[in-house]
Amino acid sequence: MFLLVSIGAQAQFAKHIDTLKFIGQTGETRGKIYECVTYGNADSITINGIKFYTTQSGIETDPIWLSDSSQYPKKTYADNRYEYKIAAETFMSKIADDTISGVKIFNDETLGIFNSTGDGYAVIRARVSSGIGNNITFPDSSGTVALTSNLYKMTRYVAYSSGNNNVEVLADSAGIVVTVANTNEFTFAIPPGVRLISSKIRLGTGFTTIKLFMDTDDMGNTSATNRWMAICQGWREDSGQQLTGLTTTMDNSGSPNYQKITINGLITGANNQIRISF
Repeated sequence: MFLLVSIGAQAQFAKHIDTLKFIGQTGETRGKIYECVTYGNADSITINGIKFYTTQSGIETDPIWLSDSSQYPKKTYADNRYEYKIAAETFMSKIADDTISGVKIFNDETLGIFNSTGDGYAVIRARVSSGIGNNITFPDSSGTVALTSNLYKMTRYVAYSSGNNNVEVLADSAGIVVTVANTNEFTFAIPPGVRLISSKIRLGTGFTTIKLFMDTDDMGNTSATNRWMAICQGWREDSGQQLTGLTTTMDNSGSPNYQKITINGLITGANNQIRISF
């Protein structure tokens, strides 16, 4: 498109430029600007007789602009003509309390919640499989939501094994380790938060007595008032007969006190199966 401009000889010193015409490639008139004011306190441009101001000091004369101005983005905070109107309840405020009445769907790992110090956040994820997920209903009570690692579950595993001597435990989680000293002293190392339910102790031949040290992380075991004595039973492995002469003793001497349990009455000529429980 060709632009033909007709101006006066001294147009560069005049306040107005008159007239600008827009001519198409075939010579037809595409429109023209009658007046263009480029400086002053009320800079404006007049198009087809309608004057538009580029500053706030002028007075708008466009009837369409005046009727629709409330729907335009705000130019400045002081000029209401440019304020964009948003209907109430169509947005969430960053700092105000809002009530959400409709379902809002977040893509995977897009809903994050800051921690109490504000220096990190946790991401909430739905189930991994596709399709519509299951509903989650929170109970009508206050409390802390636990992770699966915080839930108690019974597990059975080997805590010690050497030759014909081995110890298995039944506990609410892993981590219990048994060590042996002086041939017949079995020490149970129980991590904090782990609960020992019962234990099976298998012994080879030659034992008449064993001593168990039960640690203090599982139970108190710091005095005669808070110690837990184990319920103890035993069997001969060769015949399967129960050891009726098996006895247990609360040992309050030595170090550490109140943690030691002595089991007497084992059969020396056969393997022994001992079961303790709490």
